[in-house]
Amino acid sequence: MGQGTRKGETAPGKQSLIHVKPHRRKLSRDCQQIGRTVYCDIVRRVGYRQPASTVDADPGAAPIPFHLRLAAHRNRMSTRGAGPFGPVRPGVIVPAMSETAASSASTTAPSASPAPAAPVGPPASANGAQDDELLVRTLPYSGWGLTRSKTLFLAHRKEPVDPAGFYSLIAADSVRQLQRYTSLTGQLILDVGGGPGYFRSAFLDAGARYVWVEPDVSEMEAANIDVPGRVRGSALDLPFLTGSIDLTYTSNVLEHVPDPWRMCSELVRVTRPGGLIFLSYTNWLSPWGGHETAPWHYLGGDRAAARFERRRGHAPKNIYGRTLFPVSVADTLAWARRRGDVEVLDAMPRYLPDWAKHILKVPGAREIITWNLAMVLRKL
Repeated sequence: MGQGTRKGETAPGKQSLIHVKPHRRKLSRDCQQIGRTVYCDIVRRVGYRQPASTVDADPGAAPIPFHLRLAAHRNRMSTRGAGPFGPVRPGVIVPAMSETAASSASTTAPSASPAPAAPVGPPASANGAQDDELLVRTLPYSGWGLTRSKTLFLAHRKEPVDPAGFYSLIAADSVRQLQRYTSLTGQLILDVGGGPGYFRSAFLDAGARYVWVEPDVSEMEAANIDVPGRVRGSALDLPFLTGSIDLTYTSNVLEHVPDPWRMCSELVRVTRPGGLIFLSYTNWLSPWGGHETAPWHYLGGDRAAARFERRRGHAPKNIYGRTLFPVSVADTLAWARRRGDVEVLDAMPRYLPDWAKHILKVPGAREIITWNLAMVLRKL
């Protein structure tokens, strides 16, 4: 400390670290391990927010010293974007690419060190098709008619009290749907908005390699599922390299983002040429468009939310204009037609029988009857 400089001041010509040192203990408290996922927030100390990341941490390991954390932060800031999945947000651990994704991305990205985490899944084998058939036989229905629709709607009614049971059924049904268009064996699947990982087991049972991204910490930990393969990130800015995913999957997420077409573009971007995109969401004018505020959303989203709060004493989980947004069937079909880099393989009311897909040709009626629109796209 230079002459005449009081404690807490910086000598001329020297960079001050006074904004870091008083917060060492606070920084240690802010780094919390919840299960196997580590969340850090050092906005006020270092000047940026480090997103939560997928880290297979050893629960018994000693805490990382502050000087090593600070050095790691400086290294991340100087090498941002060098990850194998392209521009990576500081602290987000992304999975290693599959062989098909690596060959596709090798011509567009510089070589980089292997990623620290890999998607979970069994290796491809000749028995993959047999495993797929076994998964299909576990469902309580076999066709695509009214029996399937009745089973799904009855399970949906129990979702508030048995979310694991409902989403496990939807996951198995999703795998069965995707098998109509491609084999999942050995495929690298990205589940955008995968929550706590309810769909993980179904995709692994089908022989796929599975990783999911979820922006909401509370959703990620909702079911106390402690497994590797999860990444915290935004559907509007996926932390994956262009063309690195074999099959991009998203279920009931589009209506929860403020810019649905940006999310759709991100789904296309990360999918490799020839890969598939499965997009499913609840359209606004369906009977369940307002989610827990339905059917009063037909009178307006704000009015439905206010009514829910008056009657229940608390705000709905899905708040219109903040975490729930109106998306129509017509706009989604129009978006897909405008894209020159995707081909629509199929579009259907997700929970209705196969013959009900003709309703998508009827403007107006399709907005109400569809309930949940599902589209299967192939990237060209």
